[in-house]
Amino acid sequence: MIYGVIMAGGAGTRLWPASRQEKPKQFLPLTGQHSMIRQTADRINPLTGDERIMVITSEHHTEQTLKNIPYLRSEMVIGEPMARNTAPCIALAAARLHAADPDAVMIVLPADHHIEKKEAFLEILRTAVEEAREHHTLVTIGIQPTHPETGYGYIQAKDASHQTGNTLPVERFVEKPNLARAEEFLRSGEYMWNSGMFVWRASSILQAMEEHMPDLFTLTLGVRGAQLTRPDLLAFFEGAPAVSIDVGVMERASNVKVIPADIGWSDVGSWKAVYDLSVKDAEGNAENIASEGAGASGSATNATFIGAMNNLVMTETGKRVVLIGVEDLCVVETEDAVLVLHRDQAQRVKEAVQK
Repeated sequence: MIYGVIMAGGAGTRLWPASRQEKPKQFLPLTGQHSMIRQTADRINPLTGDERIMVITSEHHTEQTLKNIPYLRSEMVIGEPMARNTAPCIALAAARLHAADPDAVMIVLPADHHIEKKEAFLEILRTAVEEAREHHTLVTIGIQPTHPETGYGYIQAKDASHQTGNTLPVERFVEKPNLARAEEFLRSGEYMWNSGMFVWRASSILQAMEEHMPDLFTLTLGVRGAQLTRPDLLAFFEGAPAVSIDVGVMERASNVKVIPADIGWSDVGSWKAVYDLSVKDAEGNAENIASEGAGASGSATNATFIGAMNNLVMTETGKRVVLIGVEDLCVVETEDAVLVLHRDQAQRVKEAVQK
């Protein structure tokens, strides 16, 4: 059977002040009427159904997850007692699913990405599932780059003919490059953005972990029982290394393949990205309400634009926000904070969070 595994443990600090520890970005309706995590679950539901979607999130957000995705089974929402990056999260999910279904195929997705071309995405996933099921490969989804992006990692394929939907052997994974290298990657045609989305048999990823992360694999033996208690989770996460799945497994394994995808993908990693994905008026201004049921679908806030162009206003309280004679700004208003930034400086929001 096919299972969805949604990784929802991120803090989303680049989208402060709307995204906070108590309500990180995956629970915000940034690119539609529903929260990001709800959109992610709905997106893969045609392949998994309601019953076979698992969410790994912070233990502080399990109830919020069930509220956001009402069709989830409560036993399929697992709360991490501490953050340990993606390798332990995936190991836990694989161990649980394999114990219940030895033939389980996992579609592993971050909770907070936007995908415009939903049907094309489902076709890519069907291809990936078939590859993983038949050949026991570890499949990752590569995004066809449209510009020299320095905020993403890259995947180099051994075959440069990156036709969408092909399954290609991976040459190497590359960490986030500087601008010069990113421009070189784009010109070469050999590189894709690393989306952080994966498809594999639960048995295949566990076998890879046994080979490349044996200590983590050993820890999974303690979380395969029918009942998963908080002491079980504490023992697992306290012993687990804080390592990404890319570093722990994907960069080391020999059975890794990538499928190039043109699916209108964004990791929604900044207020600039939110602006880019928002509905705009004739002057390029966008206004959104940071509450479920509103989102980036063009729902009106109490914003007024006078001689202003290409701005984003997002409000949480509904206060009136007036922009006069300004361009290229993002204004985010919450109950206790107001952020005003130039879109080109969107990556500096973390500096405000750290102060």
